Amino acid sequence: MLLLLNIYYVPFYLFRVRRIKKENRIKALSEEIYDSGFIEMSRHSIIDTLDLWASEEKQLEYKKTESEANLTDELFQQWKTVYRIDNKIIGEAFNNLETELLKTFDKSIAISDEKFRNDFPDINEFQNTNDWKVLNQLAKEIIKEIK
Repeated sequence: MLLLLNIYYVPFYLFRVRRIKKENRIKALSEEIYDSGFIEMSRHSIIDTLDLWASEEKQLEYKKTESEANLTDELFQQWKTVYRIDNKIIGEAFNNLETELLKTFDKSIAISDEKFRNDFPDINEFQNTNDWKVLNQLAKEIIKEIK
């Protein structure tokens, strides 16, 4: 009798096992898509921030739309926000040369940030400093290399 019940139960068991495997494959695929989407989004965010650092005109346009905000402070904060994500994600989003260039830019930003100690000048004043010129030129070089 027990043997008969096992024979009857096996097809249901196998069906359930196949269904669980299928659900797990779908879940793994959706996580992979999410990860690749997040990596791509992170790459674009970093490049967009570098574009803003590289363009005096974009900075001044942004200043017109956000007249009350201190754009210099926002530039520094924006870089910190987009670059200070998981190193694994940056490693996936950029090749080794690009990653090294981004590290150099990050170190330069950290040096400038330390000089100002959260007392950032207006963007018009900042654009006349050597710090801005160095960061602007570095951002332009990185964008050329990345694109």
